[in-house]
Amino acid sequence: MPKKEPLEIIHLLSRAISQAAKLEEVYDIMLDELVNTFGVERASIMHFQPKSKTLKIVAARGMDPEIWKNISIPVGEGASGAAFSKAKPVLIEKKKMSPKYKTHSYMIAPVLSFPMKVGKTPIGVINVTDKKSREPFTQSDLKLLTILSDQVAAYMHLCDLLERVKSGERAKMQLEMAHTIQQRLLPATPPNIKGIDVTGFLLPAQKVGADYYDFFSIDGKNLELCIADVSGHDVSSALLAFALRSCIHSESLHNETPAALVTAMNKLLFNDLLKAEQFISLVYAKFQPQTKILTYTNAGHNPPLLWKAREKKAEW
Repeated sequence: MPKKEPLEIIHLLSRAISQAAKLEEVYDIMLDELVNTFGVERASIMHFQPKSKTLKIVAARGMDPEIWKNISIPVGEGASGAAFSKAKPVLIEKKKMSPKYKTHSYMIAPVLSFPMKVGKTPIGVINVTDKKSREPFTQSDLKLLTILSDQVAAYMHLCDLLERVKSGERAKMQLEMAHTIQQRLLPATPPNIKGIDVTGFLLPAQKVGADYYDFFSIDGKNLELCIADVSGHDVSSALLAFALRSCIHSESLHNETPAALVTAMNKLLFNDLLKAEQFISLVYAKFQPQTKILTYTNAGHNPPLLWKAREKKAEW
């Protein structure tokens, strides 16, 4: 079976969990995708318990339920507790692993732990271990888990909110959830690039949508700009926008031009979007301060306006 691309995995995961009715179903979907993606024997999701200040396993694969249901780890203790406390991904090498992972088949397998965050607040940890191929995890694996964890964290947090309301209020909460996701899509702070000031503001035509803008810098020198709109006004659309944002940040490392980046994502998404009767419009640009060159591409979006201060005029 050919290996899936990160954007494809995120898109499929977003569609699946947006259709789940209960939080337990979401956990199952997440774990199944993690196991299949990384080809592992064991995986678990740990959720932070505010009252006890501990991490509790809420779902697992490859572990005895009678054992993992009783496991809780204080924040800061062990690999999982440390990853959560520092809010940073961890790749643990063989020599640093606990002997319990050194089975006769998977002696070289490390453990991946990644703290799931909503905004700047961690809400849990994902653990992945025991690769079936016996190969060690790589930095590419860690990067992919980082991207997937963003999706898991967003929906896990929102499902917590959804579980608290009655079924009659579910539709209203769905809109609130979509609105929350939309707000978290927007950049919190502008990148620090010499000679550039950048800001943004979003005023939705309706209470909620899947519109968003973004600006960031991968190399600390060039400015990446994005304006996008995902069709629809529900949780599924908002999650798709969240996935799009995560993958733009990831794919910008591998594609030098805006056109190459948009083309790569279009190849992965087009058939699924067509079947779902959805679309994404996108303007993506890269500005190089040293050369003063702005390179951009427009994928079906309204034409952006460029304001020329010296001439005091705007043009499409």
